[in-house]
Amino acid sequence: MTDEDRQRQMDFILSTLARVAAKQERSEDERRADEIRIGRLEDAHTALAKTIHALASTALAQSERMDSTDNLLITLTETTQTLAASALAQGERMDSADGRLNQFMDSWLARSNKSDEKLDRLVETVDRYITARGNNGSNGSGG
Repeated sequence: MTDEDRQRQMDFILSTLARVAAKQERSEDERRADEIRIGRLEDAHTALAKTIHALASTALAQSERMDSTDNLLITLTETTQTLAASALAQGERMDSADGRLNQFMDSWLARSNKSDEKLDRLVETVDRYITARGNNGSNGSGG
């Protein structure tokens, strides 16, 4: 092998080593860039997990408030139904009492009218008696 062949081999080896070193450097740069991207992804993942946890907690609290509101609404509905039934029953009792009061008033007016008729007859009788007595008294005292 001549010096020239050796020189070409050495140039080839150096050229190959330079390319390998350049590739290794690019690979190292890419690895560092990948580490940065992975770090950002991990941070984003952590932030996302925290957000999901916060949303889940908020959803749970909202669900509990809705359950509480539903229970209050059910209680309000039941109370309203009870009050409506009570008002209806009270109205029926009032109607019944009104009917009984009307019957009593009709009965009282009928008795009152009979009493008025009897009183009118008594007054007429007393008037006739007084008139008759007055006529008898003036005839008897003058003659």
